Amino acid sequence: ANILKCRPPKNRDPRPDEIEACVPWLREQIKAVHPTVLVTMGNFSTKFILQTTTGITQLRGQVRKTGPFRVIPTFHPAAAIYDRSKITALEADFDLIKQLLEADERRENDNSEQGDEN
Repeated sequence: ANILKCRPPKNRDPRPDEIEACVPWLREQIKAVHPTVLVTMGNFSTKFILQTTTGITQLRGQVRKTGPFRVIPTFHPAAAIYDRSKITALEADFDLIKQLLEADERRENDNSEQGDEN
């Protein structure tokens, strides 16, 4: 889900008051989905979710923890359209996401099989 629920005029960066106005909807979307992993795409979602001022270039590709969530920051896909050098990093981040979700699935399957044995 986007941090804003509409595109700012002329595709400018979102202002703090716009983010604040949209946060209740974002929180409800997260609650409704109950994710174990959040993938933040770009600076604004990453900085908001991780409550940091550190930029996406330094944070991407690493699993972070905030509250009950594991967070994987990555570049916004649009960034790779404008800067093709980001494609490899974006692909690596998506491989990391896949590995994390597959490990979760294996763990869940192992736990359900152990429950069947009892």
